[in-house]
Amino acid sequence: MRTNGNAINILTSMVFRGIKFFSILFTGMLIGWYAHDSQKDKTVSNINEYSDSTLIEATVENADFKTDRQVEEQNNDVMQGEEAQLELIRSLLKEKKFEAVVSLFESLQQDSNFTQPEKAREIIFLHARGLISKQQYESADALINHYLRVFNRDVTARLLLVEVYNRLKEYPQAIDALYLAKGHAFQQDVLDDINDKIRSIVNKQASLYIENLQYNELLKLYEKLTQQEADYAPYFIGLAQAQLMSGDADGARNSLQMIVGDLNVGQKASDMLAELQEKQPQSSSADAPEEEDIEPVPGVALIKRGNHYLVDAFPDSGEGVRLLIDTGASLTVFTPEALSKHNVNYKDTGERRYFNTANGIVEAPIYQLDHLLIGEWKVENINIAILELQGNNSAEGLLGMNFLQHFRFFIDQQNALLRLSLRK
Repeated sequence: MRTNGNAINILTSMVFRGIKFFSILFTGMLIGWYAHDSQKDKTVSNINEYSDSTLIEATVENADFKTDRQVEEQNNDVMQGEEAQLELIRSLLKEKKFEAVVSLFESLQQDSNFTQPEKAREIIFLHARGLISKQQYESADALINHYLRVFNRDVTARLLLVEVYNRLKEYPQAIDALYLAKGHAFQQDVLDDINDKIRSIVNKQASLYIENLQYNELLKLYEKLTQQEADYAPYFIGLAQAQLMSGDADGARNSLQMIVGDLNVGQKASDMLAELQEKQPQSSSADAPEEEDIEPVPGVALIKRGNHYLVDAFPDSGEGVRLLIDTGASLTVFTPEALSKHNVNYKDTGERRYFNTANGIVEAPIYQLDHLLIGEWKVENINIAILELQGNNSAEGLLGMNFLQHFRFFIDQQNALLRLSLRK
C-alpha cells in the first residue's frame, strides 16, 4: 500500500510540472505573437506615413516643374512670334515695300506686348544706312521719308536724311533737314553735332554760289539763315558779303551794324564797315562818315529762359505781353489768359487755322490787333493766333515771323538785346 502511494505522488508531481511547463510555453508564445503583431502594425504605419509624405512632396515638385516648363514654353512662343515679326520687317525692306514696313512698325510700337520696338527700329535704320553706303540714294530717301511721315520727331531719321542730301550735294535740302532735326533735339551733344553739320554744309553751299557767281542765291541763303538762327553773328558777316557782291552797300552796312559789339566777329564787322566808309563817295566834308557812325543798332531788352529769349511786346492796350521769340512760328501767338489779363483789344477775323503743336494738331481762331509795338518798332494790323502753350517758360505767347519779317534782327546774346532795324 505504501509503495502504491509513492507512485501516485510521483505521478502527480510529474503531471503538475508538465502543466506548468506548457502554461509558461503558451504564455511566452502568446506574448511573442502579440509583440510581433504590434511591431508589424507600427512598421506598416510608418511605411504608410512615409509613403504619403513622399507622394505629397513629389506632387509639389512635379507641379513646380510643370509651371516652370509652361512659363518657359510661353516665353519661347512669345520670342518666336516677335522674331517672326522682325523677320517680316527684314523681308519687306528687301522687297522695298517701305510703306508696309512703316505700317507694321507703327502697329508694333502700339502693341504693349511687343518687347523689341528698339530692335525693330534699328533694323529699319540699319537697312537705310546700307542703302546709303551702296549709293542707292533714291531708295534710302523713300524709306526715310515714309518713316518720317509717321515718326516726324525722330532726330536719328532726320540725320540719316541729311546724309542722303549731303552725298547728293543737295545742300539746301540738307540745311533745311538739319534745322528740322535741331527743332526736335534736346541732348546737348546732339545739338552740338547738328550745329557743326549746319556750319559745314552752309560753307560748302556758299562756296559753290560764289564759284558760280550766283550772288542772288547767296543772298537768299544768308537772308534765310539770319532768320533761322538770329543769334549766330557769323551769318550776318556772310549776309553783308552777299549784299556787297549784289551791290547793296547800304544793306551790308545795316547788317554789319547789327553785330559790331559781338565778341567773336565784332572786330571783323567794324573793319568791314571802315572799309565801306573809305570806299563810299563823299560829296562834302559835312557828309563824311565818322567813327561814331560805327555803332550797333539800338536794341530792346531780352529775358533769357533756358535756351530761349523773351521780349515785352505792347498791343494797343498799352500793357506789355511777354512773348517768346520763335523764328519757326509763321504767326504771332497770344494765350487766352494774356488776352484777358492785359485787356487786349482785337478784331475777330472769323478765320481759323490748324497748328502743329507738342500736343498734336490744334485748331485756333485768328484775331487782328490794331498794332504791336516792340521798342520803337511797330507793325500795324497784325494777325495773331490764340493758343494755349505748354512748357512756355513764363511766356504769354510767341513772337512770330509775321512781326519779325519786317525787320533785320539780331539776337545779341552777350548783351541780352534784340537788335532791330527796318528792312530796306
